Amino acid sequence: ESREMTEAQEVDVIETHIDDWNPELWPHVSERLLAAGALDVCLIPMHMKKGRPGFLLRVITESTARPALTTILFSETSTIGLRWRSEQRLTLPRLPLVVTTPWGDVTAKQITTPTGTMITPEYESCRALAEKEGIPLQTVYAAVQREAHHRGSHT
Repeated sequence: ESREMTEAQEVDVIETHIDDWNPELWPHVSERLLAAGALDVCLIPMHMKKGRPGFLLRVITESTARPALTTILFSETSTIGLRWRSEQRLTLPRLPLVVTTPWGDVTAKQITTPTGTMITPEYESCRALAEKEGIPLQTVYAAVQREAHHRGSHT
């Protein structure tokens, strides 16, 4: 059974190229950006002019959060200029849910695709349970996949 999935949204994509910045600061910067409303962030290695190594820093956000995010980028990185553009994106509908494993509950999301549903575990929840129980993270993921299979979802 095929289904039409339409959850289109307009987002702003903010980008900068930086070649004189310490990438050890990225975890801090990415956390600040996400806390300030970024929908997604990434840091991509690249070669820049004159053969220098650098990074493409990209932030996806709703336009209302752009001013706060640009302030963070100017204050927390070495960038001296930013570019942004509006883009359309299409996302699949998803619902949060809890999956019970032999060691406890983990959070996941149920994603509706054009051909059915799938359950995807949330990394941090699985990681916390694995650390608490002293078991491999992949063991927790496998338990979520088994439960998803029992629910009739693909992972």
